[in-house]
Amino acid sequence: MLFKYSFHTDPEIDHELKRDFTQDLLLILLEYKKPECIVKLYHKKQLGYFILRIIRNNIRSEKSPYYRNYGKYQTKKVSLQDWTRGKNDRM
Repeated sequence: MLFKYSFHTDPEIDHELKRDFTQDLLLILLEYKKPECIVKLYHKKQLGYFILRIIRNNIRSEKSPYYRNYGKYQTKKVSLQDWTRGKNDRM
């Protein structure tokens, strides 16, 4: 579900971000305050919508754990290939 979308233009960084986000999503579900609610949603076949809402909230919110841990640093991160390519252009 998550791997259809792109988090970054660099495929290598994109894959890392998706993997990190998936781990964060699982952690959110495991630490959820009302586990019986998750079980109930699963039996009603509504868990997918619940997870989509978590994904949406974490990607869009600047106060989300994902953004605090990874998102805000991605604007400053440059892949090694881009950095060396730019450095070679200056020589």
